[in-house]
Amino acid sequence: MMQTPNTIYALLILLLSNLIITVKSLSTMSESNTFFAATKAAGTTVEFDFGDKTAPKKNAIAYWSIRGLGAPLTMMLCAAKTPFTLFLYDILESGQDGWTSDYFAAKKEYMQEYKQPLWNLPFCVDRENQKIICQTNAIFAHLGRACGMMGDDEVSASECEQLLCEIYDLRDGMIRFVYGPNPCEPKELLDSAGKYLTKLEAWLEIQAEKAVSGCDHQDKKAKKDVVHLVNGKFSAPDFHLYEMLDQY
Repeated sequence: MMQTPNTIYALLILLLSNLIITVKSLSTMSESNTFFAATKAAGTTVEFDFGDKTAPKKNAIAYWSIRGLGAPLTMMLCAAKTPFTLFLYDILESGQDGWTSDYFAAKKEYMQEYKQPLWNLPFCVDRENQKIICQTNAIFAHLGRACGMMGDDEVSASECEQLLCEIYDLRDGMIRFVYGPNPCEPKELLDSAGKYLTKLEAWLEIQAEKAVSGCDHQDKKAKKDVVHLVNGKFSAPDFHLYEMLDQY
């Protein structure tokens, strides 16, 4: 069939638009992998691709080469099978009361180069938007949204935010006992932590009631086992609380 000039022109426009979209997608993928792609200050760099080496790693997280706050962030991304980069910074004893790390010198350079005065560990590299996110709960929220683990609506998102803050309060008490120069007695720690754990237990009881109310009449008599803090599925605070209970 003979093609008219208008038809040929339309086909050319269609092919060109597809080419532009493809190039733009490749460009975005490249940018997602090149912003803060590497750093010499990190003793270890791990690339998680979950079997797809072509998938862009839109986020990177960084922490000391210990579990700490880096572990629950890593676990959340792994549970979602979201490709990412992990930077681990070594820290060594220096003298009787000091510490040394390549991170200390690099931090000053990072702050200037990436224009982020709040820089601290952990930090998250948002390669898609080319920005650095600091403060633990802000990172939990950012990655939670990226993984679909920060609530399904405004109400559940607010619940996740509340729980993240509550769990961090629990962590603060644990840290003072583990790392403080004058740790309290174990009983004092347990009494303090018990206040937070009691509140979290009450929260789970309410989640169980919600689960039962959503069942049919026959199942309502059965007590529901609740293993998640929000809406019966994985959310960011689940990982933070698990790490606290498992590590401490």
